[in-house]
Amino acid sequence: MTTFRATLHFTAAGPAVTGEWSAAPTARRTWRDWIGLYGSGEDVIIRLVKDAGDGEQVLAEWKNGRVVVERR
Repeated sequence: MTTFRATLHFTAAGPAVTGEWSAAPTARRTWRDWIGLYGSGEDVIIRLVKDAGDGEQVLAEWKNGRVVVERR
């Protein structure tokens, strides 16, 4: 089963807020919403990962105030 996980770190080594969904659009919308809510912080890292059971793939990442990875 494929799952999509959004992770929000307020600092690089700090604790994370994580959500997991089976629907990619819901996970991607949450990733974008978190950027709007929390993305202005200097150290914030927001990542969207796809896990299909055979490994994880980073679909999108927000870091240093900008998108550094974005795959569809």
